[in-house]
Amino acid sequence: MKPNRTLLPLLVVPLLLCTVTHADVVTLTDGSRLVGTIERMTDGKLMLTTEFAGKLEIDTAKVVSMGTEEPVNVALSSGDRLVGPMTAGEDQRSVVKTAVGELDIDMASVDAIWPKGADSPEAVAAQKEIDAKVGKWSFQAEAGVTDREGNTERFDAMGRLLLQNKSSEHLLQFYLNGQYGEQNKIRNVAEVIGGIMYEHNISDRFYWYARNEAEYDEFESLDLRYTLTTGPGYYWIKKGQIHELEDLGRRRPVA
Repeated sequence: MKPNRTLLPLLVVPLLLCTVTHADVVTLTDGSRLVGTIERMTDGKLMLTTEFAGKLEIDTAKVVSMGTEEPVNVALSSGDRLVGPMTAGEDQRSVVKTAVGELDIDMASVDAIWPKGADSPEAVAAQKEIDAKVGKWSFQAEAGVTDREGNTERFDAMGRLLLQNKSSEHLLQFYLNGQYGEQNKIRNVAEVIGGIMYEHNISDRFYWYARNEAEYDEFESLDLRYTLTTGPGYYWIKKGQIHELEDLGRRRPVA
């Protein structure tokens, strides 16, 4: 039975259409065309994600025109904002297809571009500033057990809980540490420490702190001891999120 050749185009064309991937196109001043997904354009930089080179950061001064498959927000230096897909034009111009018609714009007059439905660059920057001041919450929990047998039998257990809020201006910690130990089945360690610690930056390296701590230690005969300390401190070393601290007052380090 011979295949019906008249049906082949009808089968092949839909398959070809399914394999076509929609993408944004950016044309540069040297004539090259970059194909990918426009993530955002702000502060003189265009962020483009491509399949062949990953994420690219392009100077907007080198962008002649751009075309997008999906609607985007376009902020102009005049203060106007347009919403719609863009098509590449000529002489460093692009066309934005808005709900009221097509508008021809000069790429030099574009301050920012971001996807429709996403937050504007101003909103993103404002949220980052708020997060930096308000702080970020994190939680840590640790537990460990060691059991040794031999001439001397030892059993040790420990636990640690830490809830903290850290921002560019402060550090707030709620912590609880516990230790328990036995030697030859005789208890020799039983300690629980919990407390609250707060630090607030005065400058880049100076800060003040306050700590309220409660401790129980069976073998130091401490049923319940409260300790309240406060004073200034200084960061000798600050690198990323790792700080080596030395206080000007007396502090008990968090385990």
